[in-house]
Amino acid sequence: MQDHSQRFNQVLAEHEAMVWTLCLRMTGNRTLAQDAHQECFVRVWKALPSFRGEAKPSTWIWRIAVRCCREVLDGERRLPLSDDEAGMSASPSREPSQYEELEKRDATAFLLGMLKPRERAMVHLFYTQELSCEEVAEAMGMRPGAVRVALHRARECMRQGWRSAHGEAGEASPVLSGELA
Repeated sequence: MQDHSQRFNQVLAEHEAMVWTLCLRMTGNRTLAQDAHQECFVRVWKALPSFRGEAKPSTWIWRIAVRCCREVLDGERRLPLSDDEAGMSASPSREPSQYEELEKRDATAFLLGMLKPRERAMVHLFYTQELSCEEVAEAMGMRPGAVRVALHRARECMRQGWRSAHGEAGEASPVLSGELA
């Protein structure tokens, strides 16, 4: 039992923050994210003794987290992140460069809020966690080609949302012109 506890504590230490971020991004709501996060690690605890290592532990945990988020979202309305939940509460004493960073984070939250939870999860895993299409596919239970297509569609959805909010000739998105934050 102590070996199991030690393995679990190691997994928790290595993956807890990343799973939390995924749950928050995917659900768009702190309470739902907490539920999914907790359920994910309950399942990891229960399944850890039978983990065979055929996949990377991170991919295995991502897959569990995505499933938990989907289950929590079933029947729930998707809510956009509030500024506090996204870590974007502004204070008047910030430097100009910090304002630019807040604008980029604001734009990212706005654009990600336009996506379905599954698309949001793929975008998060690919851009923020820097997983390959193959790793995202494994975590999401999809084929790599389907992930590439879904990522392309998600970028197009965000691009069109930006254009509709800022006009065709409006300023370029700080997110879509560079990398997602």
